[in-house]
Amino acid sequence: VGCGKGKVLCVWSQCLPAQRIYLMGIEYSKDLFNIAENNLKILAIDNCLLINSDICEVDFGSNNEDVCYVFYLFNPF
Repeated sequence: VGCGKGKVLCVWSQCLPAQRIYLMGIEYSKDLFNIAENNLKILAIDNCLLINSDICEVDFGSNNEDVCYVFYLFNPF
């Protein structure tokens, strides 16, 4: 939530390369979203989904037992 430039996504994708884990970054700022997208592209990280949106407008889908969401917020307030 608020993935910024994508640092947390980059770190987590490197820590969990063998896992079947997909990461989602949601960023409201179009400028930061573009930077995060470019950073993931440079590092060839393909297990991340970036969304340029307000968190309140993101549809996380139905109650799927195979999906576990963990929200990471760094100094949000």
